[in-house]
Amino acid sequence: MKNIKLFDSPIKILGGSIIIVEGILLYLVQSDGLVEKQKSWIIIGMISALFLTIIAAVIIELINKRKTSSFVVADTETKKYQYSIFISYPIAGAKNKTEKNEIKDFIIQIEKKLKTWGYKEIFNATTYFDKEHDNQPPAVASKIDLKAVHDSKSFILLYPTKVATSALVELGYALGGDKNILICTTNSKILPFLVRGFNEAFHNVRIIEYDNLEHLSDILEENHSQYLK
Repeated sequence: MKNIKLFDSPIKILGGSIIIVEGILLYLVQSDGLVEKQKSWIIIGMISALFLTIIAAVIIELINKRKTSSFVVADTETKKYQYSIFISYPIAGAKNKTEKNEIKDFIIQIEKKLKTWGYKEIFNATTYFDKEHDNQPPAVASKIDLKAVHDSKSFILLYPTKVATSALVELGYALGGDKNILICTTNSKILPFLVRGFNEAFHNVRIIEYDNLEHLSDILEENHSQYLK
C-alpha cells in the first residue's frame, strides 16, 4: 500500500490545522456550558476561519504557480541567445550510409522550413560536426555541443525511432536549462519511459507525433509560434 504523506506541503499543513481547529470549535458549540450568544460567536469564528483558510490556500497555490512559471520566462525572454533553436537528432541510429544521408536530408529540410518562419540562427549538430568538426574527440565535442544547447532559446528533438542516442543527453541538459522544448516523434510510446511524461510534468515541454516530413512540416508551420515562443 502506498504511503500517504499528510503534511508534506503548506496547503496540507493548513488544511490539517483548520480541521483540528474546526473540530475543537464544533465540540465547544455542542457543549452545554455555553450560552446561545457564545455559541453564535463560535459559529461565526468557524465560518471566518474556513473562509480565511480558503483564501490562504488560493494565495499559496498562485505563488507556487508563479514560481514554477517564472523559470522559463526568465530563461527564454530576458536572455540573449546565440541560437534561436537547437536541433537534436539520433544520427548514430542510422544502420547504413544510405539511411544516414536520408536522416541528414530530413533534418536539413526541417531546418530550412524553420528559417523560412523566421528562426535564422539554428544549431544543427548533425551538419555542424559532419562538415566542420567530424574528427572531434568526445571530450571536445561534448563541450561544444552542450554549450550550443545552453546558448539556444528553444530545443527540438526529432526522435523517429527507438534508439540509444546522445540526443537524449542533450534533451536532459536542455530540460535543466528551462528551454522551450519540443519533442517530435513518430510514436510517443517509443520514447524512454520518463520522457513520455515530460509534457505533463514540465510546462515548457511539448510532445507531438508525426507521420512523415510533410506532416511534421505542416504541424510546425501551424503551431511553431506557440511551441517555440
